[in-house]
Amino acid sequence: MRFLNKNSITEMKKRILFILAGITILLIVILIVFPFRFYVKKTVHISAPVQIVSDQLSNPNNWSHWFPDLKSKQDEILAYADSGLTTNTHSQQNDSLRFTFIKITPTEIFAKEQKADKTIYHALFAIPDSFGMATNVTWAKSYSPIGWLKEIISPSREMLTGLNNLKRFSENPKYAYGFQISIKRITDTLVITKMTRTRKENSVNTLREMFDELEGYTKKYHLRVNNLRMAAFKNKGNDTVEILAGIPVIKRAPETADIVYLKMPGNGRMLVGEYEGPYQGIHKLYEAMERYKIDKTLQQVATNYEKYFTDPVTHEDSLHMKIELNYPIL
Repeated sequence: MRFLNKNSITEMKKRILFILAGITILLIVILIVFPFRFYVKKTVHISAPVQIVSDQLSNPNNWSHWFPDLKSKQDEILAYADSGLTTNTHSQQNDSLRFTFIKITPTEIFAKEQKADKTIYHALFAIPDSFGMATNVTWAKSYSPIGWLKEIISPSREMLTGLNNLKRFSENPKYAYGFQISIKRITDTLVITKMTRTRKENSVNTLREMFDELEGYTKKYHLRVNNLRMAAFKNKGNDTVEILAGIPVIKRAPETADIVYLKMPGNGRMLVGEYEGPYQGIHKLYEAMERYKIDKTLQQVATNYEKYFTDPVTHEDSLHMKIELNYPIL
């Protein structure tokens, strides 16, 4: 058998190193001459309808809500170009940053990011689940071969950060519906109530008289622990409304002909919307709550009612009311 001597082994090693070096140089030349690009994908599940998520993705002026490079910028810094598809801004370090939106549909967005001497392509896809109540968003970001290797070896958190920002923002009812809406446990389990019908133009004065009667009843029997008041309204024709007025109490007392007790389960759930402002604007919260109820497939089990945290005396007071709208749900 013929054995390799040290010189032969050394020569073989040199040849292998020479071949590897040649392959490396050839790969570098190919990567420089041919602009190959590689992609990295990340996905997030968002508990919000695709219409809400799409508004964040397909409106460039909303990218400052979630995109990491733009999140700290003022919305007004972002502006459409004449084509309506280009957005410009500047980072805090005064590095030029330019976004060109190549394609925008409700569920597919393609954008080119140009920052300093780098060009990066972004593709985002919003796919609703089978029930339409949630959305899966996939973000694909292009890299040069060298940038792709760096991302594989040492992943950045930009995409995950951006997707998590998008998730938090889209799932926030304040953004999606214009009001803070949440599900809470019932806190006012015992309420004294009075019901009557009146003409719509007399509803404010009638409600005030009803509260006066209820407050007199609570003082007589020492029933109150706070100054909260409740009211529910139901239309009974074009000019008539049925009003239910209530006050939470801590114990029972003898009922009267028109003052009765309402008992609500302590383990029950309440869909609660928060409102501050002139009373005339409360209808916007009603509309938002109805949309929320439908979007979340919640089943209402009793009449909704308003809970007042302010007691307006003058017209000026009525412009600064604090109200909760409550929907009993399963």
